[in-house]
Amino acid sequence: MTIILISSTAKEDLESINNRIAYSNLQDANQLNLLLKLNQEKINYDNIRTSSYNS
Repeated sequence: MTIILISSTAKEDLESINNRIAYSNLQDANQLNLLLKLNQEKINYDNIRTSSYNS
């Protein structure tokens, strides 16, 4: 069994880094979600335009 001791300052630094990573991942996920929604709207628009053109 290995025990690692870290100072309270290092612990706070690690927590801060973890929080920033989580926030960054959340921003990335939100951005990806927005891009997927915009892409779906474009697909829907293209489908409507195509079906109107073919009728």
